[in-house]
Amino acid sequence: MTDRPLQILLHFQDRFAGWGGGLIYLRAVMAVLDRQPVADRPDIVVFDDLPEAVGATLRESWSLPVVAVVLAPDGTIHHCRDATTRSTLEALPPPERRRTLARQADAIYPVMPGDAYPVNPKHWLWIPDFQHRHLPQFFTPEDWNAREARFRDLLARPCPLILSSQAALDDLRHFYPDHATVPHVWHFRSLAQPQSAARLQEVRQRYDLPARFLFIPNQFWGHKDHATAFRALALLREHGGEIDLICTGGKEDHRDPGHYDRLFAQVADWGLQSSLRHLGSIPHGDVMACLLMATCILQPSRFEGWSTLVEDALALGVPLVATDLPVHREQIGQGGHFFSPGDAEGLAALLASLLPSLPDSQPETKVLAAAAAYDALRAEAGAALLALMRAENQG
Repeated sequence: MTDRPLQILLHFQDRFAGWGGGLIYLRAVMAVLDRQPVADRPDIVVFDDLPEAVGATLRESWSLPVVAVVLAPDGTIHHCRDATTRSTLEALPPPERRRTLARQADAIYPVMPGDAYPVNPKHWLWIPDFQHRHLPQFFTPEDWNAREARFRDLLARPCPLILSSQAALDDLRHFYPDHATVPHVWHFRSLAQPQSAARLQEVRQRYDLPARFLFIPNQFWGHKDHATAFRALALLREHGGEIDLICTGGKEDHRDPGHYDRLFAQVADWGLQSSLRHLGSIPHGDVMACLLMATCILQPSRFEGWSTLVEDALALGVPLVATDLPVHREQIGQGGHFFSPGDAEGLAALLASLLPSLPDSQPETKVLAAAAAYDALRAEAGAALLALMRAENQG
């Protein structure tokens, strides 16, 4: 423990407005830190640069006891936990409020590739993954070169760096052996919580969900590889395996604007129109309800950093079938069901053997037991992140 709480500045940059995974990640950081014992709990300052429409969905996070202050870009106080702090801030000119809190912070997080912050030891860097190194075919040469330049600029900074997996650390050492950062592996944890039977039934009726279905709540980006899952569903049907597939998530892939339309043209060719449905981008709470009602979760992605979907499934005890990636092995452990990336035949065979033993959806007792066990992981994650930041701060 220190004489005063550690002061952590979390920057909700405007780049997160179109990246739901980034917003969930930062909310998860706040949630696990809030779970720490009061004597150890840090003070979190939030710089809220999100558009109002996006920021409105986060107001519940601002009310967590761990959050001391939330400031808009112009210094407007969106939230303040106590009157004394508010009075101190109000005595400052609005443009000076952020500068003052930034100077007082022990850690400023996250600084990402492309951010133009000056080098400062209190800046904590974050790289979610090194996808462009593994899947260059999903980038134009111009995009790949620009991304690589941003990464190299960030990795030249002698600052602490958060990576979400040992697999990412291995990539850092392999692709950038001359990096100047101080890397740390920290596993973020899911925000998912059990929902009432009444709530689940309401969501089931609203979206007209079948009693038994597979679920993929991924954005329709090329590397998420919905095509392999769709083809596996067609193969499963050819051999008498009947089950629906429900998808959620945005359909735009800026790297390949025609991807979604081509994909669903194949759906028609495979005759899957009656058993495959895309609900679009729906509220996160509804996504979690669908996950709880699913017979099994599919994660067919060809690359992940540390999958939020996998964490959600683990947090709620939902069966999961995932691609055999090093990060998935690291994240799921020995109890997972894996298939080779892009192998529709292998996925179909795995589903054919697995599905007969699975209930339509998850029994409440199983969900509650999984959620209780997962709470310990959240507490450990918060303590681990605090330990890292305290060690760097004291060093």
